[in-house]
This record gives sequence, C-alpha cells and structure tokens, in this order.
Amino acid sequence: MSRTSGGIAAILATSFLWGTTGTAATFAPGAGPLAIGAAALGIGGLLQAVIAIPELRRTRGLLRANPGLVAAGALAVAIYPLAFYSSMHLGGVAVGTVVSLASAPLASGILERVIERRQLSRWWLLAAFLGIAGSALLCASKAGGGA
Repeated sequence: MSRTSGGIAAILATSFLWGTTGTAATFAPGAGPLAIGAAALGIGGLLQAVIAIPELRRTRGLLRANPGLVAAGALAVAIYPLAFYSSMHLGGVAVGTVVSLASAPLASGILERVIERRQLSRWWLLAAFLGIAGSALLCASKAGGGA
C-alpha cells in the first residue's frame, strides 16, 4: 500500500469512526457526556500518543521551543471531547454533529488568520458564513416542530 493510499484509508476509517461516536454515546444513557468524553480522550489520547512517539522524538526540540503553543494545543485537545459529547447530550446527535462539523473549519480558519497572518479567501468567507447561518438556523429551530 502506498503512503497516499494508507493516508486516504486512515482518513476514511477515522471519519467513519468519528461520525458514529455521538450516536454510539446515546446508547449509554447511564454514562454522562463528560464521562464518555473523558473515556474517549483517555483511550484515544493514549493510542494517538503511542502512534506519534517517533514523530514526537524527532521534533522534540521544536516542541520544547514552543511551550505556549504546545500547552494551548493540549488544552484544546483536552476540552474538545468533553464539549463534543456535551453537545450531543444537550442538542441531540444531529444538531451536535452539524454544529461541530461547521465550527471546526471556522476555528481553523480563524487560527490560520490570527497565527499565520494569512488572508482568508472569499470562498472561505462564504463557507464560514453558510456554516454559521446553517448552525444558527438549526439551533434556533423548535425541536419536534413541523418541517
């Protein structure tokens, strides 16, 4: 398997597995969203750390040279699953997933603009507007109402 094929397979597997975790969590009504998020963070985080050991060793100096950035990244990674599963619990799987999917590219673009000082394209701005508008409409809709 080529490196490109392996990367594509990993992305497809990840997207499939990520797309089902919110639904799977609804079948554990006895466990709260923070407990599910903590379990996902613990198990997934440990697995990712094991997989990343060679790269972490290779870039050790760069990581040590940027402690603030590493700490911010660690905090974001720790908060995300807790927020994600809480959104599933509070808004339902459909709303939680759509809002999560719409907010990730938005946050990434804002970080790219602020940290790397890159100009955001018109396409990005249009997509961001549509994501925000769609999420706002979805959140403002009445649950259980007619179409």
